[in-house]
Amino acid sequence: MLTVDAVTLKDVLNVSLRQRRSLMLWGEAGVAKSAVVKQVAEENGADLITVHLSQYDSVDLRGIPSPKDGMTAWLPPMQLPFLGNSAFPTDRPIFLFLDELPQAMAAVQAPAMQLVLEHRIGEHQLMPNVWVVAAGNLETHKAGTHAMLTPLCNRFRHVMLVSSVAAWSAWANVSGIAPKLISFLNFRPTLLSTFITEGGKVTTDKAYCTGRTWEHVSNTIQDPKIGNAMRLMLNTGDVGEAAAGELESFLELFDTMPDMDELFKTASTASIPDASEPAMMYAISTAISVHCNTAKRFVQIAPYIERMPVEYGMRTIKDMVVRYPKLCSTPEFNAYAIKHQELFQ
Repeated sequence: MLTVDAVTLKDVLNVSLRQRRSLMLWGEAGVAKSAVVKQVAEENGADLITVHLSQYDSVDLRGIPSPKDGMTAWLPPMQLPFLGNSAFPTDRPIFLFLDELPQAMAAVQAPAMQLVLEHRIGEHQLMPNVWVVAAGNLETHKAGTHAMLTPLCNRFRHVMLVSSVAAWSAWANVSGIAPKLISFLNFRPTLLSTFITEGGKVTTDKAYCTGRTWEHVSNTIQDPKIGNAMRLMLNTGDVGEAAAGELESFLELFDTMPDMDELFKTASTASIPDASEPAMMYAISTAISVHCNTAKRFVQIAPYIERMPVEYGMRTIKDMVVRYPKLCSTPEFNAYAIKHQELFQ
């Protein structure tokens, strides 16, 4: 099975779409399988139809029988894009996303197999602009899965999505995730997902870290009506006591950082944290990238970036480029990139 992060998965999804090859996406709970499919659908101008197969009975896919001219015909379900269903467009792609496929019973997997292989169920044919992609959890993830029918497995291109802080950060930087949280998870990358423990087993904790739960934490961090004590309690309920406690200490560190406007004005002389303080280095790196939204601001802060340890200077520039891509087209930035190629490796 192919194993990829979210960035590579987008490429695999786009190629599979072009090839009209059905794809089965595997991954632990909260790893962002659905989010990546949704993002690729939006980028392709496609409609996304999500079918949670674990909640379906076979009749929900096949339709219901109805007498017709002394014989039995099947009335198609309205929620699926079969030919003749005017509820769906014909002038743009449609992603038919069969989510929770392994959680579906065999009686549901059987018609789903025909849907994947023949793009039809019984006499009901899918529209020609439909592409089928499915997702689910492995049996080892303890998500209530059933054995997937062997013939059905053979109909898919199988891809395993794994957590990656680099890929998550690339998404988070353009998705409204709190910059402080992005900085924290780059500082503590093993906390991005704690679904699988260090011993290789599925966690028994009810609250654990995933990309999904960190998004909830981001919402809490950015809510001005929530105080620090309540923030810690809510985050504990989302990601667990240990992760929430570490994050709270990191957020308190952010409050001790120098004023960013003053730092930009004194970039040539402002003190740089000791390399033995990685938490503060990550915090300042993120804060700079957030505030460097113009070429003028970049020229101001460039002397400070040059004096940072190389790995943090590289990270700062990478984050600001992801956050503000138009910066790359400015003469000031291009001149700097030519002069300081060591920061662009």
